[in-house]
Amino acid sequence: MKKWLLSLIFLLILPFISATKAEAKVAIEKNSPYTLGAGEVVNDDLFVGADTADIAGTVLGNLYVGAGSVSVTGTVKGDVFVGAGSVNITGAHLAGSVHLGAGQVTIDKNTTIGGSLLAGAGTFDDEATVGRNLFVGAGNLTINGRVGKEARLAGGKIALGPATVVAGDLTYVMGNDASITESPTATIAGTVTKMERPAEAADKGKAIATELVKYKDTVGHTLALIGYLSALLMGLLMLKLFPKPSRVVADATRHNILRNLGIGFLACLVIVPGFFILLFTVLAAPLALLSVALFLTCFYLAKLVVGYALGFWAVEKLGWKKQSAYLVFAIGFTLFTVIRMVPVGGGLVNVLAVLVGLGALLTSATRLIGK
Repeated sequence: MKKWLLSLIFLLILPFISATKAEAKVAIEKNSPYTLGAGEVVNDDLFVGADTADIAGTVLGNLYVGAGSVSVTGTVKGDVFVGAGSVNITGAHLAGSVHLGAGQVTIDKNTTIGGSLLAGAGTFDDEATVGRNLFVGAGNLTINGRVGKEARLAGGKIALGPATVVAGDLTYVMGNDASITESPTATIAGTVTKMERPAEAADKGKAIATELVKYKDTVGHTLALIGYLSALLMGLLMLKLFPKPSRVVADATRHNILRNLGIGFLACLVIVPGFFILLFTVLAAPLALLSVALFLTCFYLAKLVVGYALGFWAVEKLGWKKQSAYLVFAIGFTLFTVIRMVPVGGGLVNVLAVLVGLGALLTSATRLIGK
């Protein structure tokens, strides 16, 4: 179990290792304790995975620790990230922010934290001086130190000791049947606000959702109408700005339907694995997001060109001649929208039509680039 936990911790901190300098120190002690002695100095970041960890020396970079129990009594110039069963911080000087996740956390009054303190724990007892903000969620939560800015607390039991000083606002979350215990000498410079528990807020959300279900048909029809009008407006704008390319793509959509369908289908098969390959390649991740954005834009445009092409078909069948391109698009897109709403087969027709439009878009774009 310990080997599995240490391996998981190592995988979690691996991205941080790859993003740091080569001088960063990594200590993986699978079945042994790790100790950074009082006279030792790590000139860069320190990564520790061990059964127990004792940090008494100086770390000039960030400190990352995953262990069963962690003790910090030294100095850390950067930020601190700790995941452990228990964490004890005594007389430490931590210049940056501290992030803790543990079953039990104890921080004594001789500890100073320059940045913010963020923690999640079963039991949390803090007497340190925190330079910035304090954000804590715990079953039993005790604060008896100074907070330089605001404090946000969530817990089953919250107690503010006599040495508590919060320079900003205090916001806390508890059940309606519980209250915060505050010493008469505790000082809160800002406002004190009690918020609802997430469960209570969720209950209200469920009640609202239940009420909205009564109007789901009205809401659905309203959203559908808004979607139709916005797409219609976008199509008319497309014809205004790009009249010739729009006509070319519409003609390409009407002809070679099977070829366009195949090209659209193949494009979908290629883009999905290609996206994940690029996404997990750190340098190409922005390119992956850009490619997906472009592909989704093409999907949206595909239904517009299908509507335009369908409009030409309808006008020809009706024997109308020399009709405005805007009217042709409005007729075709409205007809396409009605077909998509048919309960039986409408969804399948929509998918196939969009694939045809997508294939026509890609084919036309390829020809344009070739020219």
